[in-house]
Amino acid sequence: MEIAKVLAAGLGVNRALFGLSYLLRPQQARTSWIGRVARKPAAQVMIRSQGVRDVALGAGALWAVARGDAGELRRWALAHVACDATDVVATWVAREHLPERRARLALAIAGGSTLVGAGAAAGLRAASTRPENAAPGPDAALATVGRVESPLRDRAEAPNQGDEGAPDAWLVFDERLEPALDGIAPGDDVLVFTWLDRADRDVLRVHPRGDPARPEQGVFNTRSPDRPNPIGLHRVTVAAIEGHRLLVGPIEALDGTPIVDVKPLLATIEER
Repeated sequence: MEIAKVLAAGLGVNRALFGLSYLLRPQQARTSWIGRVARKPAAQVMIRSQGVRDVALGAGALWAVARGDAGELRRWALAHVACDATDVVATWVAREHLPERRARLALAIAGGSTLVGAGAAAGLRAASTRPENAAPGPDAALATVGRVESPLRDRAEAPNQGDEGAPDAWLVFDERLEPALDGIAPGDDVLVFTWLDRADRDVLRVHPRGDPARPEQGVFNTRSPDRPNPIGLHRVTVAAIEGHRLLVGPIEALDGTPIVDVKPLLATIEER
């Protein structure tokens, strides 16, 4: 995970710097297939457009690194791969019109950068899917049992609580754990425990519900997802069951959120 983050951060810095150079000095561009016509006005517009793209990609990658969001960082790494792969194809097509040495150098740089980006993306994906990556640390033996499939993709679009307009979502469990779902039926109310993998674990104090007008409190006295051990607690109703999948709702968990456990609600003492 850390190596992948370092690679992605390095690619982000490199791309942002290249983008700035294209924006500030387009007439000096020396990139493969546009280098020979870089002084023409039309080419400079194209170069500046590429500069905007590269600055945006680089800044986005660095922002994802700063947030520690492996999923978002992986998406930026994949975007980087797509851009560099396009450069490889464009250089290969134009190779006969370039000096042989420049063509080889441009292909080597773009190809190498593509491979580095692909490696970073693969490393980030592997890290985000390992069960131990979701555990709070070496002091706890915790493994995820499944993941949430939800239309919610970003924290900005998710309500604070499920009963504030959250949609239904599928809980997709490891197929080997299907026997553990025996006894759960549609209409049951259950508690779903999740690992809020996009939370900031360094936060200790927050404004309740993100309202700056309310005085800060310790996170242990709030339902903030940002906390040292970001365990989500969701009371939901089971709507349907399909093998190792449960359709439940309403639930505010984001798509891809790891599931830690599911427990039934306790009835009255007489009904237990």
